[in-house]
Amino acid sequence: MYRKINIRKNWRLLLKIGVFLLALYLLFRQLVKIEWSAVQNLEILSYSYLLYAIILVVFNWGLELFKWFVIVRSFDQTSLFSKIKASLLAGIATGFVTPNRLGNFIGRIGFFAGKKRLMLSLGTLYGNLAQFLATFFFGIIGGFYLGHVLFQLRIDPYIQNLGWVIGGTSLLIYLLVPILPFEKWRWFRKKKRVLADFRKKMRKIAFVLLLLSTVRYLVFALQFILILIAFGVSYTHELSYAIFVHYLVTTAVPSIFFGKIVVRETSALMILGFMIPNAALIIFASLTLWGINVVLPTLIGFYYFMQNKNKSNG
Repeated sequence: MYRKINIRKNWRLLLKIGVFLLALYLLFRQLVKIEWSAVQNLEILSYSYLLYAIILVVFNWGLELFKWFVIVRSFDQTSLFSKIKASLLAGIATGFVTPNRLGNFIGRIGFFAGKKRLMLSLGTLYGNLAQFLATFFFGIIGGFYLGHVLFQLRIDPYIQNLGWVIGGTSLLIYLLVPILPFEKWRWFRKKKRVLADFRKKMRKIAFVLLLLSTVRYLVFALQFILILIAFGVSYTHELSYAIFVHYLVTTAVPSIFFGKIVVRETSALMILGFMIPNAALIIFASLTLWGINVVLPTLIGFYYFMQNKNKSNG
């Protein structure tokens, strides 16, 4: 049994490495086409739009903090806001160095003990699912619109129906988690009480998490638009739809580490390149967004993570 698990893990790792190398190759092919003069001429034409994008970082992570606050307080009414904030920032740090940011719960639960750790791990995964649903539905809408309008392609009805089936199934799973009696299933009997309590708590906050995830998605989509405008890109509705598709592709493609770096830039070039001929602009805009949205919060998060680790060892 353990051998089978190890084989699966190895295949997953090989798949992720393969995808990463493919993305790196595609990115390299795009980079060699960029002329140095395009990089030299790159400049921010509107610092006000860049400032707006930076200000929205507060709303972006503020919404995620509120989501985490809702999850924590549903299980632990005594948790202080400062503790919840510190655990969120630590989670950003651990998510940064783990594939697809799945390790964000490691930093988060480090501030809690006992049964709460398992409950909050499940709560984090459930909140991540809510964020994925928002990304998926907007990405599907963007893909349908771009295929029909921008690329002048006719979307096959079967492909369109498949997209809605996948989206509908994902939403159904999200809604059924608080309802289905998992604790009665043979595989989950050892955690009967925990799962029963978890379902009860999630039933009360499922809609709130989905709503907050949707608003947060629109915030960081708006941030990307503002940064592109700051670099001189003219806004069109197609630009928004392309960004929706970009986020869906970036989320769906497995990554090894560092917040989807390389995968994210490759996706941006492949999708936004249809509307923005300057590849250097796309890369710089993507890296700017990554810097203000991920790198800065991660640096702060590492401070809280190490501080809590030192307390645990002390």
